[in-house]
Amino acid sequence: MLFRRRKAKVFGFGLSKTGTTTLKLCLREIGYRHSSYDPALLEAWSRGQLDEIWSTIERHDSFEDWPYPLMSSEIMERFGRDAYYILTVRKDASTWLESLKKHAMRQPPERAELRRIAYGLDYPHLDEAAMIARYEGHNATVQEVARRLGLASRLRVFCWEHGDGWQELCEFLGKSIPHRPFPHGNRAIAPDAEVLAGNQRRLTLLAAKQAETVTAQPQR
Repeated sequence: MLFRRRKAKVFGFGLSKTGTTTLKLCLREIGYRHSSYDPALLEAWSRGQLDEIWSTIERHDSFEDWPYPLMSSEIMERFGRDAYYILTVRKDASTWLESLKKHAMRQPPERAELRRIAYGLDYPHLDEAAMIARYEGHNATVQEVARRLGLASRLRVFCWEHGDGWQELCEFLGKSIPHRPFPHGNRAIAPDAEVLAGNQRRLTLLAAKQAETVTAQPQR
């Protein structure tokens, strides 16, 4: 009896606003059954309920955005050389932070709860130094875990801003280059004025509470 070799899965471990939407469009164009950002799975991760996430992974071929970057170590340990791992990054950390800040202000205010799960903050504006450290630490950890597990050749760092595109991605995955222009997803659009105002009010209140907490702390 002949057994068909299972297709290697592809995991995108880049944080949001690193070109994850572009990666999603690419993987779907190549032909992968793709799973993208899922708030329900992110909340399940926060409760330690991982069975649903593993089940979703079994039903799909490729993945990016939350909750998958939060599980990068567990995923690499589980799949090893039976998967490819992609770390999308921006041209520098400050560019990423500014993009994340703008994105946060364009999203409905209730999305702040999901950012708190993913980043520990409702808004990246509240502690920019911590956000930069989170970004740089995440990227370093993904690469270190891959080296430790002997998976360095299965991990590739991509930066669309530095010119990575179809050729680099398809060579890494062993796929034919599609006869379509390389997609660039999630281009910035003008924010909804009401949403922007709501986020600004919420951010102002949180910043004021944060300042009060710092002021109230006893001096050493």
